[in-house]
Amino acid sequence: MTSAITGTAGKTRRRDRLLSRFADNDRWLWRAMLAPAILYIGLLVGFPFLLSLYYSVSSVTVASQDVHFVGLENFRRIVERHVLAFAAEYDCHHGRFPVLRPRVCQHSGDGTCR
Repeated sequence: MTSAITGTAGKTRRRDRLLSRFADNDRWLWRAMLAPAILYIGLLVGFPFLLSLYYSVSSVTVASQDVHFVGLENFRRIVERHVLAFAAEYDCHHGRFPVLRPRVCQHSGDGTCR
């Protein structure tokens, strides 16, 4: 007949042996050590990246609670309104990216792009 203490000690020994076998097995140990890092990087980088892709094809705004799928309409609007050219010219005028200055716009002596 076993007592409650002996039964608990036996279960603890079995669990310790299982953990010891797991820790000594190279096949599973590297996976167990790498899994938290992969999970962390996936959540830290992957989730915001996927969320930004979802936001880029929807009509989400800061003030609105409604989100509607608009597809590539946002990208079409950027190209039609020449937003990228405006942003490059703005940065050139205000000197934010001096490396781009000779490539994006050619400055005349009065500080304007031509």
